[in-house]
Amino acid sequence: MIHVAWISPNKRESLESYAKRLFLSVNPKVESSFMGVSFGGMIAQEWSKIQRPENLILISTSFTSKEIRRPLRIAGKLGLTGLISSQVALLFSPLLYYFFGVKSRGSKELLKKIIGST
Repeated sequence: MIHVAWISPNKRESLESYAKRLFLSVNPKVESSFMGVSFGGMIAQEWSKIQRPENLILISTSFTSKEIRRPLRIAGKLGLTGLISSQVALLFSPLLYYFFGVKSRGSKELLKKIIGST
């Protein structure tokens, strides 16, 4: 199993372009399975367009940008997501829960851990 380390995106880089650069940095074996959680799932989907995996496992991810909640899409288009550090974001946990559609206690704790490590 290879845990992929994120690389910095280029300014105005598309998801497809970012995923290709990340793919080249990892260079997975031909007989690979791809698994991704959240944004990692979106990357795994892009990778599957480059190299057909034996298995594609997606957890808590979106197939298209339309599946991402509207407030989060708007914040991304306005460039607001890059202005907020993870520590500041955690101060607004209820707002984060709303943006990500999180309701259960376990999901809230998981989201806090993900944001804290982002």
